[in-house]
Amino acid sequence: MPERDARVQTLATGDATAVFPVEGHALFATVDESLVWIDGLGTQTQVRAVGPDLYSALRLSDQSLLLATDEGLLSWTEILSPSTLGLDGVQQLGWQGQSLYLGGPGGLRRWKFGELEELQGEEALTGPFATGGTLGGAPVLWASGEGELLALGEPNWKVWDQLQTDTPPEALAVDGSGAVVVALDGLVLRGVEGKWKAWKLPSRVERVLAHPDANGVYLAAVDALYWMDGEEFSALTVPEGVFMPEGAAAVDQRGGLLMRGHAGVIRMEVEHSVGIVGIHGGEELAGTRLVTLLASEPEALKSLSGTVDGAAISVVDNTVLLDPAGLTVGQPHDLQVKGSWGEEEAEVLLQFGVALPDTATWSEHIRPLYQDHCEKCHGGSTETILRERQDWIDEIDPILDEVRAARMPLGGPALTATQIALIQVWKDGGFPE
Repeated sequence: MPERDARVQTLATGDATAVFPVEGHALFATVDESLVWIDGLGTQTQVRAVGPDLYSALRLSDQSLLLATDEGLLSWTEILSPSTLGLDGVQQLGWQGQSLYLGGPGGLRRWKFGELEELQGEEALTGPFATGGTLGGAPVLWASGEGELLALGEPNWKVWDQLQTDTPPEALAVDGSGAVVVALDGLVLRGVEGKWKAWKLPSRVERVLAHPDANGVYLAAVDALYWMDGEEFSALTVPEGVFMPEGAAAVDQRGGLLMRGHAGVIRMEVEHSVGIVGIHGGEELAGTRLVTLLASEPEALKSLSGTVDGAAISVVDNTVLLDPAGLTVGQPHDLQVKGSWGEEEAEVLLQFGVALPDTATWSEHIRPLYQDHCEKCHGGSTETILRERQDWIDEIDPILDEVRAARMPLGGPALTATQIALIQVWKDGGFPE
């Protein structure tokens, strides 16, 4: 098997016993028995001087994070406190769509819109699970139990794919292509659109680590570490002070393997990557925001560029200033960043929105919405004409009723909740021009 070089970076020193990334290129770690928060720029904050034992971590919102620990589920904003979910025995957390998934010895549960339900196959799904998978272009949740591996999808958690096994899967993860990779009874299996291939590596793989936003998969054995890119395998050198396979902990958004051991918290990266710190995916901007761009091996970086909705933006000292002025409220906007190291390039795409203004006007907000979604029909080819501000004023209540019921726009995508709220803001403000 060919060997491959990897870049290694120490993020924290001390005896690290746990590390888990969260969205925004930040992470939680247990170092010298203390629970530590390390933000996307490397700044460390002690959350608690002693414990708890950390199993998993997940960002729920801009300000709220959820931790699975030996003390149960804990939430962290400015302080660490018991979660309102009040569940014990949770050891794995995952987020997909609008659902939170919680796994552990007691089985797999889903929390959505304030309701908690248990997901089951032929038996309880007590094994590892992975979000981010796709089958036929639709999102699926991969879950495992005593003798089965299932791909579960909406509606009604239909089983889209099933793999019967003699022994429970030891580990599984989904990579950036949507494929699932499984460690099972000494084999490594990769499933793509219901088709499976299997390999037997020189050492038995016990941990499979990947991120659905990043390329590649890390495979950890007692005495080896492998990199899997599609169907190609390479051997990696394990950093000193990391005990395998437990030392290989998780993969972050940029595809870096987070490792723990006596040497501290270590990040290993096979391919170059870029990242965005200072705004989260789906966040709505209410004003200008200074955003920092991360790039691996900065001393070798040749260029770093960014665009918003395809239009170039200025990058100064690895930062960009995002200004929501002129961007349409109620629709996603694309922030794309590209880095070049000569022959190797990397890019990342983050979608964000624009927050509702305190007041909305016809010229700045409602007319552009009409032009994008309504003009094709209501500009003259139907009985109800909505070309002018007064037309909207005369029909405002029927308009709101139709868009809220998703009956309009006819033949097009429904307006988002933010776009509908924007029309309401305009009405409540007295229909300013």
